[in-house]
Amino acid sequence: MVIKWGDSRSVEDCRMDKILIVGGSGLTGSVLAKLAASDWHVCATYLSNPVKIEACSFLPLDIGIKSDVITLIRKVSPDVVVHTVGVASVDFCETHPDEARRIHVEGTRNIAQGCREADSKLIYMSTDYVFDGETGRYTEDDTPNPISVYAETKLEAEKVVMNAGVPYGIVRPAVIYGWHPKSRFLNWILGKLVEKKSVPAFIDQYSCPSLVYNICGAILELAESDRVGIYHTVGSDCVNRFEFAKKVAEIFGYDGGLIEPVKSESVKQVAKRPKRLCLDNSKVQRDLKVRFLGIEDGLAETKNHASFEYTDLLERLVN
Repeated sequence: MVIKWGDSRSVEDCRMDKILIVGGSGLTGSVLAKLAASDWHVCATYLSNPVKIEACSFLPLDIGIKSDVITLIRKVSPDVVVHTVGVASVDFCETHPDEARRIHVEGTRNIAQGCREADSKLIYMSTDYVFDGETGRYTEDDTPNPISVYAETKLEAEKVVMNAGVPYGIVRPAVIYGWHPKSRFLNWILGKLVEKKSVPAFIDQYSCPSLVYNICGAILELAESDRVGIYHTVGSDCVNRFEFAKKVAEIFGYDGGLIEPVKSESVKQVAKRPKRLCLDNSKVQRDLKVRFLGIEDGLAETKNHASFEYTDLLERLVN
């Protein structure tokens, strides 16, 4: 799965394309664009960081500008739109609620209107944070209860998608990782380990880390099928951050003694975080036939990609 870089095409070349990936320069969006290119005509958007992927057209777009969104979707006329854009920082959303709403809610509303006019299926990437983390092992039928601005606006965006009047899919990943420059948590751990520095990792925040290739596989299955609804696209292990970091050290061959167990209360975080976000992924594995890996197999797969994809990533992590 080597990403090859090539020349982008123009909007005109995209008019007969089938899939539009909104947020194609991010972690999930860029991997999805590469994977989709073998079976789909692919267009993707970026805000400020254009990338080049062979056989994919990258187009600039701010999803908060309604006229631009409608115009682009009309020109591309895709069968499927995959919306992966989101504000990455939970704390930023807490201190900038208007911007969180502009991107998550109004941006999604703009995309939904474009999909309605173009008669496109809409797949939206949400988050496990829509739950409060008080219980765990949440299924798609459980009632969300967001406890931060980030989660509130992502849940409101889900409702926009469900009420858009088009076929839709909503995927809820957890901590997304893979061998990629934008794999934030994994890269932070590896960067510390490479420099032989301690890695403070929470022992009281649990989630189901999600391998990006599994998420993209599920999205493409949704895109290619008539299935609609919500899917928990998470890994098969529910672990705390400490356990995940320890496994990273083990799989990549670094000193696990550098991983330091800490409680989240020892670190100042503006937004409240759910403590136990264990999501049930049996529905996505049953309906979409995608086997979601646990952290051992997922990190081994990630290390596999490290040998031939983004080979200079580790150097950049510490520079």
